[in-house]
Amino acid sequence: MSRRRVVTSVAKSMTRAGEHLSKNPTTTRYTRIILLILVVLCLVAVIVVACANRPPVGNSDNALTIHFIDVGQGDSIFIQFPNGQTMLIDGAKQSTVTATELTDYLLNLYPNESVDIDYCMLTHTDADHCGSLDDVINHNNINVKCVYQPRVVSAYQYDMLHDAVDTGKCNYSYLPYIDTNVYASFVNAVHNEMLSGVCTHVEYNLQGQTINGEGWSMHIYNPSEQIYRDLATGTQTASEKNNVSPIMVLSCNGRTVLFTGDADEDAENNFLSNVNYNFGDNYVWSGDCDVLKVGHHGGEQSSNTPFLQVVKPEYSIISVGDNTYGHPTAQTLDRLGDYCGDNIYTTQECGNIVLTILAGEMNWRMERNVVSAYLPRQYQLTVLSYIVCIGYVQSTIANDDVTRQLRLQAILTYQRLSND
Repeated sequence: MSRRRVVTSVAKSMTRAGEHLSKNPTTTRYTRIILLILVVLCLVAVIVVACANRPPVGNSDNALTIHFIDVGQGDSIFIQFPNGQTMLIDGAKQSTVTATELTDYLLNLYPNESVDIDYCMLTHTDADHCGSLDDVINHNNINVKCVYQPRVVSAYQYDMLHDAVDTGKCNYSYLPYIDTNVYASFVNAVHNEMLSGVCTHVEYNLQGQTINGEGWSMHIYNPSEQIYRDLATGTQTASEKNNVSPIMVLSCNGRTVLFTGDADEDAENNFLSNVNYNFGDNYVWSGDCDVLKVGHHGGEQSSNTPFLQVVKPEYSIISVGDNTYGHPTAQTLDRLGDYCGDNIYTTQECGNIVLTILAGEMNWRMERNVVSAYLPRQYQLTVLSYIVCIGYVQSTIANDDVTRQLRLQAILTYQRLSND
């Protein structure tokens, strides 16, 4: 019998038990306790069966593993390189729940040890990309060693870019200023990480940059001076902010993956105009990629035809959640479909998307929560209702933070399902 059929069978039993309790108010207290125990045991069985034989979350030797983390409407990508180094690209929206989920995800990849992030890349200043990065950087068990960020001044009083202006090395005529609290919090966190000695240096995203590791390379097509100038002198439209996003080309194990932040048309054109730029290590773009992380959550202004004609993606990943922007748009999906066919995956539908590349072979793993991953919809609300109820009882008795967090996640998922 398949895992899905087993979980469905258990869920049916839980549903029948719940119906019995609700329809028989005269049921004795002893019977109710027995039924509650059975419900708890059924819930445990659901989780155990659903989690059985799941692939390990760690990274094997010589493998490249890329985690497109499900953070709702936002971006966060964690990369484990073959040589043991790591990179985090963006940090989702500003939210206590999101920050907890993101840090927990990273910590769970390295049980019983701290997480070293060798490279942390903030693509641009939007809140759905930098919102929880300060929580990641400030976490006691996460060490961020090097930061790549936009050359954009923040409202944080000790922003190092202020010194560049004060000393005359830069001026605000072409150095953009973004005064959002969320961006200032990120810059503050980076500053504190540098003061602690954990972070050794900060790089500002401008022109071409390269990061080389053992068995891999990351070529970064950063925004031009003109793109920064447009942001500094314009009205700071959403498109002007988005186009600060670099387009990054990761080559490893015979495969190529492109990361795009919220790159719209100007950023894509900047990439195309510099695509044959020699980075100093004889690297020349081959004009093809295996995986494209789609820009701007699949927005209409991203993944334009001239760009796609060059990169020719085989697979496309869209990081997206519930939104009022219509992401991903039908126009963008149609353009992507011309190259990827049905190989277009969204975190909204698939949850965490984990790609492992070893010896040229690509292996995909979709990781939704165990309830939604293995349970037919008609039973999901039932199971989550029990989780909520049991969570309330347990957290009241034991003051258990873990149980309260489980209950919170169950409530959020319950609300989402109820509103669908």
